[in-house]
Amino acid sequence: MSSRMIVSTTDVAQDDRFSYFRERVAACFDGLELVEPKGQTLDARFDTIDIGDIQVCRITGSEHEVRRSSSALRCSPGDRVSVNYCDGGDYFLSDALGSGDVRYGALRIIDNANEFELRLPRGERVVLHCFQIPRMAFGDDVSFLKINSSLSDSRLGSLISDQYRVLVKALRLDNVVAAHAAANATKAMLLSLGEVADRDGRRRGAPNVGIASLKSYVLSRLSEPGLSIEAVAGAFRCSERTVQNRFAAEGETFSSWLLSQRLARAEEYLLAPAYALRSIEWIGFSCGFVATAHFHRAFKERFGTTPRTFRERGCSNGEGRGDFVPAAPAQDVWRGTNPCHGAC
Repeated sequence: MSSRMIVSTTDVAQDDRFSYFRERVAACFDGLELVEPKGQTLDARFDTIDIGDIQVCRITGSEHEVRRSSSALRCSPGDRVSVNYCDGGDYFLSDALGSGDVRYGALRIIDNANEFELRLPRGERVVLHCFQIPRMAFGDDVSFLKINSSLSDSRLGSLISDQYRVLVKALRLDNVVAAHAAANATKAMLLSLGEVADRDGRRRGAPNVGIASLKSYVLSRLSEPGLSIEAVAGAFRCSERTVQNRFAAEGETFSSWLLSQRLARAEEYLLAPAYALRSIEWIGFSCGFVATAHFHRAFKERFGTTPRTFRERGCSNGEGRGDFVPAAPAQDVWRGTNPCHGAC
């Protein structure tokens, strides 16, 4: 399930805009400090959407500064990594990875475990997207300096930039389904980049396969019926036994975990208003089940009822209606309307 929040200064009195904006944003990000712009009234909007353990934020405005200080870190240690993408102009960023202007359209990592300062340009209204995932997802001893370099000078980094733009477009169109899929795919590719960033002297491109990357890769491709252990091993250029061993270390098998994730995705789709008009067969196929009979059988074994009955009971109980409901009028969300409004 997904959730979102919108903070805008549009309907706030000019004298109260900065304090209002600062308090609302700080409630989402412990340790993040907003600096009041000099000589002008703050005109900004902050949108955030949570998709599992992924958080995608968008700050719209100009001459806007945020920072994380050493004192803030002592109170609230950063546990997430951000990948920023800016529309409309360059912006200034100074952190442990370097200092200077980040060009328009470039991806840039921020490790929130360190101090940083970020400033949007004066006189230009830009949109800064921030894609955040847990720091621990990258594993221990990761070099974000190398990952940041790989984002700009590797083929995989170029693919991640393209995928990030797909996510941005899905958000602009307010397409919940596409945003969910694009966010998971972006995360999977970022984790893969972390594993091939030559952190221990290996040849760039030879992956150190981790369970987090394997699972993220699979989750971004659940709709593919041919998603097998052979296919995953081929994508990571490793042996099938390596994939099996990674899952065994977690106390599970690849096949059982894959089935549980497909059924969890089906459960989510059956209760989501966005899929209310989709057939049971379509939902099963979208979750990777080739045969409708197999989908029905597996679903009933897991939930004790058929997908159709499950959907009917969920709608009659009002479940799924709160999915992805904005905290502001629908027309003010990601430039579009929210397809999740309405009855099941």
